[in-house]
Amino acid sequence: MRRTLARRVASALAGLRPVGGSLVGLLLACAGLAQQPVRQPVLPDVATVLASAAWQEREVALAVTLRRAWLPKLGPGPQSLCVLTIDPAAPTALRVAVPTGLLPTTRQAREADALVAWNGGFFLPNGRPRGLRRSGGVELSPVGEQSLATIGWRAGEFRLGGSHDDWQAWPDVLEAGPHLVRAGAVLDHGDKQRSTRHPRTAMGVAADGTVVVVTADGRTPLARGLSLEELGEVMLALGCQAAINLDGGGSTTLWAEALEVAAAGSSGLANHPCDNRRFDAAGERAVADVVLLFGTRTVVVDDDDLSVERGAVRRESDGSGQLGGSFRWAAAHVPVRGSYRLTVPRSGRYRVERRGVVAPGLVDAAVQWFDEVRVPAAGETAWQTVVERVFPAGETRIPVASLPGWPFVLDAVRLVAIE
Repeated sequence: MRRTLARRVASALAGLRPVGGSLVGLLLACAGLAQQPVRQPVLPDVATVLASAAWQEREVALAVTLRRAWLPKLGPGPQSLCVLTIDPAAPTALRVAVPTGLLPTTRQAREADALVAWNGGFFLPNGRPRGLRRSGGVELSPVGEQSLATIGWRAGEFRLGGSHDDWQAWPDVLEAGPHLVRAGAVLDHGDKQRSTRHPRTAMGVAADGTVVVVTADGRTPLARGLSLEELGEVMLALGCQAAINLDGGGSTTLWAEALEVAAAGSSGLANHPCDNRRFDAAGERAVADVVLLFGTRTVVVDDDDLSVERGAVRRESDGSGQLGGSFRWAAAHVPVRGSYRLTVPRSGRYRVERRGVVAPGLVDAAVQWFDEVRVPAAGETAWQTVVERVFPAGETRIPVASLPGWPFVLDAVRLVAIE
């Protein structure tokens, strides 16, 4: 018996690898306490690449920010990413929408009067969603046979789990998958998936409750697309503690009303849907379901949209990267008059807010807005209301003028809809 036990122990030891080459590690392995092999990142430089990217940033609803960047190289080649972040305190609501038949994301969003929309989960050849869909507490599609990755939300609370979990208390539920990040760790989906790259859409949640939606373009020379593991590492680098994959390929679509408003004739598409195999805005696919975001409309413009009609101003970098990263200013003895040009999406009452400027040797100025004078407090940097006005839909101007004895310092302004 002793010989048999010795042989079993010897055989077990032969199949173990010492941890760190030490006897202690070997003994820990024998006791079943050794660390599991650490997953090697497939995009080891993802945090550096994302941090150094030239992001185009726009607020597409109050406390909802869209960033877009084309990356010369991330992993196997160039990538094109969109990152939507929803502040947990944002006055927003998300809703799963399932139309009758397949419809483009843009059409579903416009018909619902949403501010932002992105594609949902997978669907069957007959056009019906594949797996569980709940919208406003109503089940629109039943759970599938397999337990796939699923996300649900209610009143700003999000839950990621399996489709066979109990979702009755969650009014909006979307089944897709697979899981990309769980408990702050990227999941390994095997060798085959590690080299399979497509356009992707993902949805995740950070530790502080921030919701992150990412689209990655693909199937063109300008955008290689991502594998599931690569997408997981992108989500983790963006702060997600949990994330799932949504439908991808030609379905990957992210739309925002603010993009349509900002550029006349724009489709509002943030990414480059690939059903036409081109890097443009003409390749959108009809899909079975989408996620719609409703919230408070905002229109943000910066000093690039400031037209100076009287006087002369200087442009300086504020070093913060806020919006355009620059501001305009003139000395106290220089009279200046100008106006911000912008487009109002819907007629109604809006707050006009200005963003404070922090720059060496300069302080924010008292400026006349329409017929109102706003004197900022020292050190103000957040958005501050200067006036309230009713604006008609369409192009408009916000007049500004310097005051005698005050420097003229202006950066960004925005309109915030008053419901």
